[in-house]
Amino acid sequence: MIEITNLITYPIKSCKGIPLQHSMVSKRGLKFDRQWAIIDANGQAITGKENQSLLSIRPSIKGEQIFISAGTEEIIADINPKVGNTQVKIFSNKVEGSLYNNEVNNFLSDYLNQSVRLVSMDKSYTRNVKEKHQGEDGDEIAYADAAPILLVSEKSLEELNTRLEKKVSWLNFRPNIVVNGDLSYAEDNWKYIKIGECEFKAASPCSRCVFITIDPATGIKDPNGEPLKTLSTYRAVSRKGVLFGLYLIPKILGQIKIGDQLKIE
Repeated sequence: MIEITNLITYPIKSCKGIPLQHSMVSKRGLKFDRQWAIIDANGQAITGKENQSLLSIRPSIKGEQIFISAGTEEIIADINPKVGNTQVKIFSNKVEGSLYNNEVNNFLSDYLNQSVRLVSMDKSYTRNVKEKHQGEDGDEIAYADAAPILLVSEKSLEELNTRLEKKVSWLNFRPNIVVNGDLSYAEDNWKYIKIGECEFKAASPCSRCVFITIDPATGIKDPNGEPLKTLSTYRAVSRKGVLFGLYLIPKILGQIKIGDQLKIE
């Protein structure tokens, strides 16, 4: 038996996640996941790799507003801004984003110690999942890296931790869905998954980067480059990178919750 043990949505790319008991699943993944991003002066979405302070920003959603806490301060903004739009760069991809006002942007710029702007991807903008991640016509993604949902297995994490002097948690890997059951790395061979009333296509394994070496609680990089260093000794695949976790593309939408069992095909 394989079941969901944790659900997490990350409203603002690279900021803290929100644990959930249940979530609706849209084409773009869990509700509100990576719907917002913080961009630099060149329109490039910044991540915790470039600015570790992002990891301590705490977003929450209440009604039609987003609450953004940073340090001891908090600012509140509408979910749907009406300031204008701009082009947002996610790696080599370019997509539109709705801009927030200067009050929000100055709040974030002061905390991050760099000039930034907050953007939102509303329903009028479309970003397609790339073919290399098994994207098909109609498959969409917000500001996530490659696909709408990332799944991580507790069994695979347990196996990794047997190789590490200092154990890590699934928080290092920023998944949306954490599951338990089956053998470690069994997810490598999954093709199609049914959870509750939803169905998902297995897209591609997740290629990991130095982001997983940053402690999600402190924002401090591991001096030894772990767990990426150890993963690279046995999970590196030529041209695909160092793999840990599985991207999913929603095919039948609905609700999933903690305790739901997975049916694997």
